[in-house]
Amino acid sequence: MFGRSVSGRSAELASLVPDRRLNVLWITVCTFRHDRLGKDDLTPSIDALASRSRVFDNAWTPCPVSAAASEAMFSGRYASACDGWRKKHGLSPLPSQSWLPSLVKGAGYATWAYTSLGRLAQSEDFRRLFDGFDIADPAGVTENRPGVDTARAFIDQLKARNDDAPPFFAWLFIM
Repeated sequence: MFGRSVSGRSAELASLVPDRRLNVLWITVCTFRHDRLGKDDLTPSIDALASRSRVFDNAWTPCPVSAAASEAMFSGRYASACDGWRKKHGLSPLPSQSWLPSLVKGAGYATWAYTSLGRLAQSEDFRRLFDGFDIADPAGVTENRPGVDTARAFIDQLKARNDDAPPFFAWLFIM
């Protein structure tokens, strides 16, 4: 899905065809009502981005708790089968699993995470999934930061990229 086969003669073909992998920006928002998007100019910036992007109109959270929902989203497991939830409830972890950020990183993507929720960064296991993990407050003084500051951190990263940089998979989690 994110890489391409380069075995045998396909390696020769791959050298002739430019890499057309797309950048992926995955935005999740905590407690945001879907029926308010695109209505009465309440969210003009998000509406403008959506007008030129792939939008998933029918998405559901696997859990009403942000940290557990994030872990489930990237592991493909129910929240109750994820390590964070299992540890919290005194259960042992399940066998290792593949994580979406690790899969796209293995296909040559740069992986970044930007979050407004500092609590998400407390898990070293979760942080290691990404090449870069920009958190609300590394010192832990404040738990959350405004979503505009999280978006600004991502935009600064984009501006610093070289033209020949690999495609990216970036996740923005906004409170």
